[in-house]
Amino acid sequence: MIHTARFDRSKELQQYLNANGIQTRPFWVPMHRLPAFANDIYYHFSDVSEDIYANSLSLSCSTNIADEEIEKVICNIKNFYDR
Repeated sequence: MIHTARFDRSKELQQYLNANGIQTRPFWVPMHRLPAFANDIYYHFSDVSEDIYANSLSLSCSTNIADEEIEKVICNIKNFYDR
């Protein structure tokens, strides 16, 4: 199971968590950015997909994750925003 959430400064948070041994990744790349759709016309009035991509982060998780590991993720996120 992967948990995804929206964060302010998500790219900075991703670097911080990765530096502290917590694997993360961007949520997903919007379809219109994929090579397969590079030549297609992309219509939008309010680009929600770009906003979600820019501000969402998938946190590592597994069915075997221990409570201590979850606590480590939570503490590191709090530490990032408290500094």
